[in-house]
Amino acid sequence: MGKALSLAVAVAVGLGGLAPTAAAAPRQARALAADPAVALVQPNKRVRADTTQSYPPSWGLDRIDQRTADLDDAYTYTTTASTVTAYVIDTGIYTAHDDFGGRAVWGTNTTGDGQATDCNGHGSHVAGTIGGTSHGVAKGVKLVAVKVLDCNGEGTVDTVVAGIDWVIAHHTSGPAVANLSLGGDADPVLDAAIRRLIADGITTTVSAGNDSADACLQSPARTAEAITVGSTSEDDARSSFSNTGTCVDLFAPGDGITSAWTGYSSATNTISGTSMAAPHVAGAAALLLAVDPATAPAQVASHIALDATAGKVTDAGTGSPNRLLVVGTGSRPGYPIVSNPGYRAQRTGTPMTIQMTAIGGTAPYTWSATGLPTGTGINAGTGLISGTPTQTLVNSPVSVSAKDKANRVTVSQFRVTVVPPGWTCPSGGQKLVNPGFESGDATWWSSGYYIDQHTGADAPRTGSWAAKVPAFTSMGGHLAQDVRIPQECGWSTLTFWVKVSHEETRDDRDKLNVKVDGKVLATVPGGTAQAGYQQYTVDLSAYAGRSISIWFSGWGDTANVTSFVLDDIAVNAR
Repeated sequence: MGKALSLAVAVAVGLGGLAPTAAAAPRQARALAADPAVALVQPNKRVRADTTQSYPPSWGLDRIDQRTADLDDAYTYTTTASTVTAYVIDTGIYTAHDDFGGRAVWGTNTTGDGQATDCNGHGSHVAGTIGGTSHGVAKGVKLVAVKVLDCNGEGTVDTVVAGIDWVIAHHTSGPAVANLSLGGDADPVLDAAIRRLIADGITTTVSAGNDSADACLQSPARTAEAITVGSTSEDDARSSFSNTGTCVDLFAPGDGITSAWTGYSSATNTISGTSMAAPHVAGAAALLLAVDPATAPAQVASHIALDATAGKVTDAGTGSPNRLLVVGTGSRPGYPIVSNPGYRAQRTGTPMTIQMTAIGGTAPYTWSATGLPTGTGINAGTGLISGTPTQTLVNSPVSVSAKDKANRVTVSQFRVTVVPPGWTCPSGGQKLVNPGFESGDATWWSSGYYIDQHTGADAPRTGSWAAKVPAFTSMGGHLAQDVRIPQECGWSTLTFWVKVSHEETRDDRDKLNVKVDGKVLATVPGGTAQAGYQQYTVDLSAYAGRSISIWFSGWGDTANVTSFVLDDIAVNAR
C-alpha cells in the first residue's frame, strides 16, 4: 500500500496591400526588399484585441493581471489558451458544470471507487480556476479529469503515480499543463513520477502545502522541476497556512478563492489553500503556451518566476522567493523582461537619470530608446537614461528596448512630462467637489452614514462637517470620490487631514488605507496617538491624464474600535 496523500486545502496587415501566397512569399519578399520605396519586409503577423472580464467572481483573477494590489473589478487576458490541454490530477471534475462549457472530459480514475465523477468538489474547484469560463485564468483550455483522490480527498502514492503514468501514456503532441493540488510526506517515488511527467513535455504545477512549514519536507512540493506555489491573501500577505522555503517558486492568490464545485451545474464554493494558488499558475502557464507552444517546461517555469512581481508578499517566509504571480505583461519565455520606471515629471534644465534594468533572456543586453526628450539619451551598454532635458513634453510616450545576445527584443513603455522651471499647469487647481464635506455627502460615496456634523472628539478641523470612517474587520468603512487629473499637471498631489480615535494598543491591528484605483498609496496606522489633526500628502504624479477613483478604507479587527475622522481633503493639480 502506498503512502497517504491528501488535498492541499485550508489585426493582420499586408505589405502595401500585397498578400503573397506561401509559395510565392520568399520571391515576392525579396523583390519588395529591393524596392527603395519599401522600408521593411517582414512576415504578415496576426494581432488580436485584449479581452476584459468585468467583475470576475474571484478576487484572484482580479489580482493577477496587474503588478500592484489595485483590484479594479476586472480581469484582462489576450488569449483563452484553447490549444492547450490541462490535466487536473485531483478528485476528478464535475464535467457537466456550466463553467466548463463542454471542454471538460473524463480521463481516468485510479482510486478504485468506481465513481467517474468528482464526489468531493476539490478537483472541480481547481479545474475552474485553471480554465473555467467564469472562474478561470485560461478560459478556453481543454480540461481532463484524472481522479487520484477519493470522495474524502484522500489517496496514496500508488493512486497518484498511476494517474501520472496515465497522463504520460495518453498525452499526445501539443502544449499541455498538469496541476497537482495535493501532498504528503516526502516520497522519492512520487518525485520521480513528477519528473517523468515534466520530461514528457508537460509543464507541472504543485501546491506548496498548508502546514505553515518547510515545503521541502513534502512531496511533490519539493520536486525541483515542478512549479511549487505558495498562497497569498487579498492584502498580498502570505496566507497563514502556506508552506514556505527554498522549494517554493512563487506565490499566487489562494485565500478565499471562489470557483466551480460539484453536485449541480452552477455550483460554486469559496475555499482556501495552496491548492487554490497552484491552479492560478497552471492557468498562467497555459496562457504562455498558447502563444509559444513549443516552450519547454523548464523555460515556462523559469519565465513565470522571473516575470512574477518581486517584493509584494508580506512575510513570505524564510528562504521563500518574494515573488507574486502576474499574467498579461506581454513578455515571452526566453525574452528579456524589462523594468518599467513609471510616469516621470521633470523640469527643463534639471538633470534626469533613469536606470533601466532587465532580467531573463541571454545577457548582455543592448539598449535603445525613442521618444526621449532632447538633451537626454540612453547608454547602449548599461541602460542608463541620463542628460539634461531642454525640450518641453507633456505626458509623452517613451519606448525603451532591450535586445539580448540572441537578438530577442522586449520593449517597455512609459510617459514623461518635461516643463520649464516656474511653469504653472494651465488647468491646475483643487479638483475634488465638496472637499471639506460642507455640502454633506454630495459627490462622495460611502459605505455608511459617515459624513455628518460630528461634535466633541470627532469635531471637524474646519467648518461644521467631517467624515468619520470606522475600521472594523476586513470589510471596514469606505469613502470615495472620482476625479480627473489633467495630463499637463505632472506634479499633482492628494492632501488630507485626519484625526485618529482609537482603543488599540498596537499600530498594526487597525488602519486607514488610502487607495487610488485600488492601489494602496498611503496608510494611517490606528494605534498611533495623535494630538489633533495631522496632514498627509500623497503623490499623484503618475496619474496625470487619467480619471481615478480615490478611496479611504478602514480595516481592522473587532476587538477594539478605531475611527478615522477626515476633513479638508484636496486633490491639487499642478
